[in-house]
Amino acid sequence: MIIIRNALSLTIIMLESISISNCMTKNLKTIQLKEPLFTVCRIMKDNKIGGVVVVDESSSNTPVGIITERDIINNLSLPDANLQILINSIMSKPIVTIQETNSLIDALKTMQKNNFRRLPITNKEGKLVGIVTDKDIFKTIINNKELLSDLNNNKNFQFSPSILEEYREHLFENIFRPEVS
Repeated sequence: MIIIRNALSLTIIMLESISISNCMTKNLKTIQLKEPLFTVCRIMKDNKIGGVVVVDESSSNTPVGIITERDIINNLSLPDANLQILINSIMSKPIVTIQETNSLIDALKTMQKNNFRRLPITNKEGKLVGIVTDKDIFKTIINNKELLSDLNNNKNFQFSPSILEEYREHLFENIFRPEVS
């Protein structure tokens, strides 16, 4: 039993020792507050992404919101739907971010608590430096077999059912589906 507890303690240290900056996407797409919905739809389609961080016009790297596929569907399902509506009226706000110095486990907990699939990353000054998705985190865990084993046995962190399902799907896709180059 002592060995198991020590292994669990080691798990937390390992997950906490991996900075979220190691698995975030640094080249992310942003959009300004006063752009129409059509523009963000085009950005998402052209870049095959599910969300775009909304930034303040006065400071292009200060995140003020995020617009996701869910926000777009919710808007377009309304009787008075309009592709010219400004995104500041339909984006998700206030935005939740974490700093690039936070750990992988911090990001997982924040995403799970808020039921997010993507999380903007800022520096100490609050400027946008990247974004991490659930798939980025799953990929990091899957590529590090010790983390995969430890996370599955970790009693101090449990995936919510929805995130666990996405994790299992991603795990299955990456183990049984060959990479296409």
